[in-house]
Amino acid sequence: MEHVQLLAPPAPLQMRLMLQATDDLPLNIGFTGKGNSAKQDGLPEIIKAGAMGLKLHEDWGSTPAAIDNCLTVAEQYDIPVNIHTDTLNESGCVEHTIAAFKQRTIHTYHR
Repeated sequence: MEHVQLLAPPAPLQMRLMLQATDDLPLNIGFTGKGNSAKQDGLPEIIKAGAMGLKLHEDWGSTPAAIDNCLTVAEQYDIPVNIHTDTLNESGCVEHTIAAFKQRTIHTYHR
């Protein structure tokens, strides 16, 4: 089976376009929105535009502040968060990442 990763659109317009692009497919498709932000501004808008969850990615700067903000907003909207972890330790080591979770649920992976 081939691994398929859906993109995480960065803004409401891109989310709407992604959803429109899949309207004709007879499948249930959900897109995660880009969750990397040192401020909570913008995250609610991508959720309201149709994101079924938020995605944090090491390439976008998964700092402890970005992780905390993303999880805080996700809790407010009751949606999941997944994180592609920072294996290069550019934004902190694994202990900093785990501390930013603050005992909240998150799906973590790295391929």
